[in-house]
Amino acid sequence: MRYTYQTNYANYKQAMRIYVRSSPWRRFWFHLYYWGVSLIGASLLLTAWLVGEPRSLLRDVGQPVGIWLLFVGLVVLVLRPWQLRRVYKLWNGEIRPDSVLYLEFDGPTMITGLNDSRETRFQRGSFCRVVDDESMALLFLSKKKFMYLSKNSLPPAAFEDLRVWLTQPGAPKEC
Repeated sequence: MRYTYQTNYANYKQAMRIYVRSSPWRRFWFHLYYWGVSLIGASLLLTAWLVGEPRSLLRDVGQPVGIWLLFVGLVVLVLRPWQLRRVYKLWNGEIRPDSVLYLEFDGPTMITGLNDSRETRFQRGSFCRVVDDESMALLFLSKKKFMYLSKNSLPPAAFEDLRVWLTQPGAPKEC
């Protein structure tokens, strides 16, 4: 059966949130990278300023390193929305808000594509992991590459067909 749906940038942002939450280590490194660097820099800067003597090693080394970490952390936080939009355009190229996508199951093959433009075929064993929540399903092709399907855009029957399709012989392997 063929299911049609539409996707948008909000769906992609939700998929990225689920991706970050899909593993405890991924969540830890994400938050360390996006929040921890600036917090460590601010803490080091504050410690060097409040505790260090005027010509101490803590102040001479701690202040420049703290300023550098704080600056890098703030730049990373400011660039995050731009980076998300850039990767969305890279992954979804010609998908516009009015584009109609489709999802179809044909035996051991799942077909997804953009009407009258392109399509991609996946064998059952192509997916190594599935992460599911109430709003989105992520089908992992490798540890860091995934395909996202919004449960708000597709009918519930499509996800039931997906579950059945994934449990048949040739099921996903582990990443």
